[in-house]
Amino acid sequence: MRASLTSTGKRIALALLGLGFLARPALAADSPAAQTSRLAIFPLRCTDTDLGLGRSIFLRLYDEMLLYPEFAVVERARLQDLLQEQRIGESGLVDSDTAARLGKLLGASHALLGEVLTTAGSCKLALRLAEVETGRVLMTAEKPVPQVEDADEIAGQALKDLMEGGPVYRASSVRDPQSKAACAFDSNQATSWVAAEGNTAGWLEVWYKRPRTFREVSFFVKAGPTGEGVPKRFSVSYWTGQEWKTLSSVMGNTRAEWQTRFAPVSSPRWRLEVTAVIGSAGPVTVTELVLK
Repeated sequence: MRASLTSTGKRIALALLGLGFLARPALAADSPAAQTSRLAIFPLRCTDTDLGLGRSIFLRLYDEMLLYPEFAVVERARLQDLLQEQRIGESGLVDSDTAARLGKLLGASHALLGEVLTTAGSCKLALRLAEVETGRVLMTAEKPVPQVEDADEIAGQALKDLMEGGPVYRASSVRDPQSKAACAFDSNQATSWVAAEGNTAGWLEVWYKRPRTFREVSFFVKAGPTGEGVPKRFSVSYWTGQEWKTLSSVMGNTRAEWQTRFAPVSSPRWRLEVTAVIGSAGPVTVTELVLK
């Protein structure tokens, strides 16, 4: 378990960062790995009797986020000023929609929200990471809090689960639960991601908690007797931290298996976007998407 950062230790760490002793090797300004996301951490939702516990966990989350340099955290003083302007107190009356609105005012791309749930003598901490632009919840984590005195340590564990868990698979649409986005990443060509009926265009994404470096992307599809369903136009892109950047764009494809290689690129998010398929017999289908 990670020990809690003391106030003194935190000041020393920040001072060393300022002097460059703890800095990582410099990255080019346009390098995907150099891009960071701006994160706003909001007070936890809790009852009046749990205000002290909620504030303690809130402060611990700020300390722990120092361990994740891919996020630049909005200054606590600036956040508190905005909460006071909006007349939102420490009880954390911030839902995903409110967080999206306040996050935009703070210039944040992501929001970290949470709540302390106390029922029938039991206590649970729930955290979620949301996208400010859409309000969409990206990741969640929950931990029981058997002893109040252990809450800070458990908050650190919950944040680690949230930030360092496995990848998340997303798709523009899904036909049914048996053809979800994850089916294209399970190393099993007997399963497939299938877009909703009639969708001959769509996208498939994989989101990692931290940047991953790849130099090759391949995909496999199930083709009909005359090639229907094969992506005719498609592109492979990665997220720079601000926008999707296309690595490869193909028109007039007729192959059910396709591969592209490129100079190594590091990014936490990768996307295959299909804009047209051969024929119109069925929706976009991808049996397997492989990144190496």
